[in-house]
Amino acid sequence: MAIILFHMKDCKECDKAKDMLKGFANVVYIEASSGDKLLKEYNVTKFPTLIYQRDDDYAEPEYYVGLDGVQEFAELHNDNY
Repeated sequence: MAIILFHMKDCKECDKAKDMLKGFANVVYIEASSGDKLLKEYNVTKFPTLIYQRDDDYAEPEYYVGLDGVQEFAELHNDNY
């Protein structure tokens, strides 16, 4: 399982999203300016964007866009971590 949070420097919503994910293990944080190639690969255009990839090889990644999306992910998966 992988949890990737794309964020931007000086983004208040991104900072709040990072705070929501403090209880989750193995979160990879990618700042937009340093991950331009990955932004294109994952088609990320808004921040924050969280991508959740299950361990199942056949599962499509789940995208959670914006602060509301990250909050939704945290509420859905909080019991699993």
